[in-house]
Amino acid sequence: MGHESMGERLLPSWRDGATRDAIIGFLDNVEQIPPDDRVAVFDNDGTMWAEKPNYTQLDFMLHEVGAAVAARPELAEEPAYRAVVEHDMATMAHMGLEAFVTSLLDLFVGLTPDEFDAKVANIQRVLGRAPCVAGGNSAGDTEMLEPAMAYNGPSLAVLVDHDDAEREYAYESMAGTFSTDESIIDTAARLGWTVASIKNDRSTVFAHS
Repeated sequence: MGHESMGERLLPSWRDGATRDAIIGFLDNVEQIPPDDRVAVFDNDGTMWAEKPNYTQLDFMLHEVGAAVAARPELAEEPAYRAVVEHDMATMAHMGLEAFVTSLLDLFVGLTPDEFDAKVANIQRVLGRAPCVAGGNSAGDTEMLEPAMAYNGPSLAVLVDHDDAEREYAYESMAGTFSTDESIIDTAARLGWTVASIKNDRSTVFAHS
């Protein structure tokens, strides 16, 4: 018996329609997938959280740097911290990503290099198995979405379509490292992915909206 027929309203912030049906249909059949094969992979920016007007990681970093400088004003004398506080993008770019991030490492004193390496190794171990569920929002996520559709059993590949200029932003996410002649929406239609339209499929985008 499916979740909906049991009186449990899944995805309450989603409108009824083909996209919601596809997601719930997958959930209703998930018991057919061996537990060890229940691997899901999701893109972060634009999929798990918003990527406009700023990347969430950037907002987090700005908040953490601001809090650190407020607690330890002497940090503002260090180039990396000063660049962030003054929103000096030219200095950040001149320092280079590796040097810039290394300069801010003491913000995360609870995570040692060894612990970080262990986390990375664990992620690599998990992603060594093909997923049965994947979610993304740009051409750069194709290599995650295609294996999910190829899984031998119930599977789901979801592409988030940012098409709601009123409640979020309307744009087509582009791959950061390569270009393609085909729209990612057209790719989704051709390969049979489920397209989740922010405008048409979501009754609520943000909790306060």
